Amino acid sequence: MSMVGDIVARRHELGTMAVKTIRIFLADGEPTGVLLAEISNWTGEVLVAPRSQLDQLGKREESRRTGVYLLAGPDPDDPSRTSAYIGEGDNVLGSSSAM
Repeated sequence: MSMVGDIVARRHELGTMAVKTIRIFLADGEPTGVLLAEISNWTGEVLVAPRSQLDQLGKREESRRTGVYLLAGPDPDDPSRTSAYIGEGDNVLGSSSAM
């Protein structure tokens, strides 16, 4: 797993700045492949993969955990727009693959 880089995200909280670091890893070494992101001081993880690489995503233990998922693609009624579905499941990849 190689690290793309650290991106500093800032948010304003009650008059003070809280700095967060987002670390993005290229799980297969390719920026268009499976990505894993971690945010400092947060226990969650973010996994990103194109539909063509769901089999690679399924090899990762994180994809079989409880979580929330987002499926995005062309809107069938207007292909110039993006349509999204948000779901949750005990096995995120198993839940999203059924869609």
